[in-house]
Amino acid sequence: MLLINRSRTMSQLDGGDADIHEPTKTIANRLGIIQLIAFRGVCKSWRAASFPASAHLESAAKTAPCFIVYNDQDKKCSLYYEEDKDANKVGRKKYELSIPEFENATCLASNHGWLLLNRHPCSGSGAGSLFFLCPFSRARIDLPEIPESDISGYVGAFSGPPTSPECIVTVAN
Repeated sequence: MLLINRSRTMSQLDGGDADIHEPTKTIANRLGIIQLIAFRGVCKSWRAASFPASAHLESAAKTAPCFIVYNDQDKKCSLYYEEDKDANKVGRKKYELSIPEFENATCLASNHGWLLLNRHPCSGSGAGSLFFLCPFSRARIDLPEIPESDISGYVGAFSGPPTSPECIVTVAN
């Protein structure tokens, strides 16, 4: 699912000539994750031009780790990221963003740039839901319903990127 979206050409996304967006794609490829998130928010055209850069950053082995803190009161996330320019530490950066998928959800595990989240059932109405979320691209992969209606207090792990057919998910109490 994620790979299909990223494999679209620019002309499929906006109906125009892909060559028009080459300078925009070149700029996006030179940005760090924080700058790329801001870049993607400018307009649909820039967001579309940033897909290859986002895919590269998400899969890069040398991407610096980041720390995400979600605040239940204001429904905002703070992303802390250590910027690294050519192995010279530039310093920690803080970026605020809104990720609505975090509301009423608990993170059970993270791996390969993806989070395994459990969305709690609202006021006892049925089962919650498990899903993967990549907070940078906002890609989401829903998992099949599980028989347990409440898995709060559980922890999880997964073996690789959820886009891989070899990915194994484990949730335990």
